[in-house]
Amino acid sequence: MNAYIRRLDRFIERTLSKAQAVNKPYQAIKRLDAYKELQAKLQEGINKQGAWVAEQLPDLFSSAGIEDDSQEITVEQAQKLRGQLTRDMPMLSDYVTEFVIFQNLKDFFEWSVRQQYKRWGYLVKASVNFTLSNTQYINALKDRAAYLLNQSSLDATTIDGIISIMSESKLDGQTNAQIGQTLKDRFDEISSARAEMITRTESANALGSANHAAAVENGAGTKLWVAAGGASDELCLGNVDDGEIPINQPFSSGDMYEPAHPNCECYTEAGEIDLDAIDLWDGS
Repeated sequence: MNAYIRRLDRFIERTLSKAQAVNKPYQAIKRLDAYKELQAKLQEGINKQGAWVAEQLPDLFSSAGIEDDSQEITVEQAQKLRGQLTRDMPMLSDYVTEFVIFQNLKDFFEWSVRQQYKRWGYLVKASVNFTLSNTQYINALKDRAAYLLNQSSLDATTIDGIISIMSESKLDGQTNAQIGQTLKDRFDEISSARAEMITRTESANALGSANHAAAVENGAGTKLWVAAGGASDELCLGNVDDGEIPINQPFSSGDMYEPAHPNCECYTEAGEIDLDAIDLWDGS
């Protein structure tokens, strides 16, 4: 019975933590110009992907054996379309350069380090301008920008959404030309949602990596995971259950720091740090 009560108390504690905790730096980072710029660039690139699909529609339909009539797209035809889109649809890197994305992620990182020092009680003077110069962290951000554009930019959900629009339009009796226009119109919704999700996730990743870097550079030996926002899931709560762990050990989800999943609003906190010993990290 006591074990049951302890589990119940733990459940209540996690639920209250999930409901009450707010990642204030994450909320603040969404107001930065760099955040808005990244979201706009990604949305423009994703819209261009949609425009490509609309332009290639006759060839895509022909290759999949789809006639210009109101017949429903079959499972086999949908599979062919999915294969063609996965293979041929341009990646975001065809429209947005890695360097541009890297600059935005670097802005997030530098802003986050400055905010971390303020939260630790180090009063950053106006004359101090933190600029990242450590090649280890710069290379990590470059790798993240490359991953975002070349591996993470085209997901199954987006492709399924495209095929769903095609199928619905066919059933409505639209011609290929009309379906192409429908795709362009509906892709604004897809691109907006996709760009927002990527920007939220990547800014959270930059925030997490910056906080982790600052903690490591200032000798923090441990860290813990704090569930926050309304998007926490079992991965996040499992990390919370890990408690305070060594700074360079991954959490149960396999992550060194937030986010644990797309749109994750959790954050990590460093263990005890000697505030009197803090020197503003110069990024080197």
